[in-house]
Amino acid sequence: MTTGTGHVVLDAGSYPIDGAHIGGIGLRICELAETLAEFVPTTVMAESVAGAVPVGRARLASSRSWRELVGHADAVMFFDGGSSQRLHEAQTRQCLIIVENAPPIEQLEYPSLRSAADPGAVHRRLVEDYAAQLRAADHFLCRSAVERVTLLANLCLTGRLSAAALDRSRTLEHLVSLVPIGFSASSAERAARAAPQPGPDLLWTGGLWAYFDPVAVVEAVKLCHDAGHPVSLGFLYGRAQPDNKMVVDDLLTAIRTHHLEDWVELRTEPISHLSRDGVLKGSKALVSIAKPGIENDTCVRLRIRDSRLYGRPLLCDNFGPTAVEAAADGLGTAVDPRDRAALAAKIMTLTAGSEAHDTHGPIGGFDYTRSAARFLDWLVDAIARRRARL
Repeated sequence: MTTGTGHVVLDAGSYPIDGAHIGGIGLRICELAETLAEFVPTTVMAESVAGAVPVGRARLASSRSWRELVGHADAVMFFDGGSSQRLHEAQTRQCLIIVENAPPIEQLEYPSLRSAADPGAVHRRLVEDYAAQLRAADHFLCRSAVERVTLLANLCLTGRLSAAALDRSRTLEHLVSLVPIGFSASSAERAARAAPQPGPDLLWTGGLWAYFDPVAVVEAVKLCHDAGHPVSLGFLYGRAQPDNKMVVDDLLTAIRTHHLEDWVELRTEPISHLSRDGVLKGSKALVSIAKPGIENDTCVRLRIRDSRLYGRPLLCDNFGPTAVEAAADGLGTAVDPRDRAALAAKIMTLTAGSEAHDTHGPIGGFDYTRSAARFLDWLVDAIARRRARL
């Protein structure tokens, strides 16, 4: 691993990075920034940095400081839904542009988009922002093999691939890096030290969105109870929002219908980021079940991080690459959730016993210091080349 000088800015856009509201993408940004900062001076820029989660040696800056930051940046990294204006300004400054993005497919299921006066126009703007990133970036990060394949297809469509590019690298390593979903070194240290906290046997660790099927899990839990296995289930983020209200309402109806009010918990108040360590370590297994759909064919859910960091088995649907990715760490168990009996059987197997399963803890291969090593080498070298040109 090489180290170098320079300055990298990670633009979190509208994604929160504070400990009470941070989600999957915000957390990935902060953990990547922590890792990058060990090799290159790094700043995380967000709309608000108050109460931000730990970012190691990386600095924090408000988006109000953008003009100053971009004036001194060697590279700027953008994520899903990044600002096209800031992307253009970074190009104008001849900064290296790094992008981690995903095609805006998930948004097609959001009630906020569907209820817009012109849903097509709203989605076209998202597609335009995505296409602008495809055209502008000097380098791309992908979170999984399937995202890499879809990215390459879109780069071909936008004219970014050429014979010269293949001559430089038949694997396009100079253009695309695969950095699987993982965690930072300090997150691994904190997770290893955390004491397990008593709580539900089975935990749904992320949000509830239109393409998920939490009702399937509730119905499977009811079958577990009928079979004499009274498993408890918890949803860490059960607060209703405009884009998930229908899902939460259906979930609450299922809980009442099956008389599981004492066995299924929906947290409606935010859980602090640092509190999650003990809660997740106190569980026996994690669960994430989605419906069949194009979203699941083209992405891997960021909550795989929790399985890899806390060493807890993950039960997921078998509809897409999330199942393939989860199996790669040895902790994933996939099942067709339409078969409620099979889903219940897997739940009973994973939650058997009175104590949380002992596992091997954080899986070292997904520590970003290791999994992002090739990208870090590219970044240090690319910054050195940029500085030599200027």
